[in-house]
Amino acid sequence: MIFAILLLLVLIPWRKYDNWLKYTIFTINYRYITLLKRTYVFIILLSIFSILYCLPYTILALNKGANTIRTSETVNLLPVSFLTTLVTGIVTICPIGILLFYIGLLDKQLRKYAIGILLLPLAGIFHSVTLAARELFIYMPITFVILYIAFSKSYSNKIRKMIFKIIFYGGVLFLVLLYIITISRFDFSNVDAFINGTWGYIYQQPFVFDQTLQFFDNFKGFSKTLPFIGTILGEDILKPDIVYVTEYSFGTMYKAFYEMYGYKSLLIGTLLYISIFTFTAHKSVYKNNAFSILINFSIFIFNALFLLFLVSTSKFIFEYT
Repeated sequence: MIFAILLLLVLIPWRKYDNWLKYTIFTINYRYITLLKRTYVFIILLSIFSILYCLPYTILALNKGANTIRTSETVNLLPVSFLTTLVTGIVTICPIGILLFYIGLLDKQLRKYAIGILLLPLAGIFHSVTLAARELFIYMPITFVILYIAFSKSYSNKIRKMIFKIIFYGGVLFLVLLYIITISRFDFSNVDAFINGTWGYIYQQPFVFDQTLQFFDNFKGFSKTLPFIGTILGEDILKPDIVYVTEYSFGTMYKAFYEMYGYKSLLIGTLLYISIFTFTAHKSVYKNNAFSILINFSIFIFNALFLLFLVSTSKFIFEYT
């Protein structure tokens, strides 16, 4: 019950964004064309740098195999350095790159830049492969589709057809890459691990959360996810030993909130997450600031996507079990 309520809370800020987006036609203010061009060029250059930086580690990860990367505690392909931190920061703005792609297609002066900005999501993929992570292979195609729905009324038929082709062929490529990495991580020799590591992303969530609330007491504070804050608070910066099987299991952010300090961090984390996006939604919509709304919405759906996907498949989840 708690898990279901937490999932549904995500709909609070979503409805505010959706009510504004479904009636809006987007256009480019020509006063900002030059600024937009410079922004595109800057991000494209950062994306190229990120791809070049990650490329040797991506190749190394492919050679080692995703299973080795995923299971080894000693393999950390990306070096601990300022450049790694910088590149990681760049690839985290992937949803903004997707947004800028759609914005660029609104005007013929920006269309060539819109194609170039796709290097940013590509940089995110290169970075993910070094970690044997698969989330971006799922989230990015769905984000492309959601933002397409928001922008589609603003395009000509020709542009809509072009976008559809990009999404279709890009989606096929993403699925192929997702399949390759998944096979590399689990292969078919261990059927249980393969199922738990794929469909388990969906149907296990209520049980992982329930088991965490019932039995988990290996609380980690900020030491696991935000160690720099843990250092400031005087916490042990070493990652605590993994004690329970559920700690290996993929979980939503709510599970991570609980693993910090228990119910109090779950409550505070949830309230902060919902409140921040609800506040930014109300404020940006009230001011009718289209660019602010689109940035907030792009970041929001990237975070909320998995939770809402669980809500939409809840019938399947409970029937399956």
